[in-house]
Amino acid sequence: MLLFAAMLWGFSFVAQAIGADYMDPYSFSCFRSWITVIALLPVIVISDAFMKAHYGMTQKPKNKAERDHLIRGGIIAGVFVFLLSLFQQIGIAYVPTAKAGFMTAMYIILVPVSSVLFGKKLRPIILGCVALSFAGLYLLTNPAGGGFGFGEWMMILATVSATAQILAIDHYCQNVDGVRLSFLQFLTMAVLSTVLMLIAGNPTWESIRLALPALLYTAVVSGGIAYTLQIIGQRNLDPTIASLSMCMESVFSAIGGWIFLHQNLSSREWAGCAIMFAAIVLANLPLGKHETH
Repeated sequence: MLLFAAMLWGFSFVAQAIGADYMDPYSFSCFRSWITVIALLPVIVISDAFMKAHYGMTQKPKNKAERDHLIRGGIIAGVFVFLLSLFQQIGIAYVPTAKAGFMTAMYIILVPVSSVLFGKKLRPIILGCVALSFAGLYLLTNPAGGGFGFGEWMMILATVSATAQILAIDHYCQNVDGVRLSFLQFLTMAVLSTVLMLIAGNPTWESIRLALPALLYTAVVSGGIAYTLQIIGQRNLDPTIASLSMCMESVFSAIGGWIFLHQNLSSREWAGCAIMFAAIVLANLPLGKHETH
């Protein structure tokens, strides 16, 4: 599920890049999130009907504690998805999709580091992977020696938001309906995006028409399908293991940019990608027989 979600997310960088040509990031985030909310509504109804017909039960919260847990998780994860989507959509207008995908995949390092805050032991190799990944990030985002640009900084903020969202889902996905959690997540994003669009956005019917294919893909496929698969797939998985599968979105973003947008990276930038991917793999080597979490 997580690998499939990673593929859908990877190709969504292409859709976001196309959408950025026609719509401002605030309007794009607003419309895509509301489309996701609308798309998930019938899924909840169908899922409940299926569960009722075959198992004599639905997936609604059984009591106030479960309902509060679900709502709280949806709101918290929704805030981070809102920030992730916004920063990505702003940054994608300034960086190639391959670069955006690999930079977003930096959460593979940040997730295990952040997990320490929740009492999990940090393996020593992770510290080396952090240094290695930043070396790769330097090569990838600084090919001319001029430092980070605006787009790169936006992608870094998106990576931090993605890390927080993964950890939030890890905490709240247990014993809740994944589709409902995804719905509340995007409902929160939709409300926040609407406020931001009314303040800083400038949507037009023409821009919506031109960006509609990109909106539909990011909303239904990347949003409704992939994020729901993430919630279901992350159950009973350590967040570091889960993030390893999901970081493959970086590979698919590079493939998508190459196939659909004819984007190429220099040899130095590809070297940065390779170093970052090496850090991703090293960060998730199996534990030795004498090591524990």
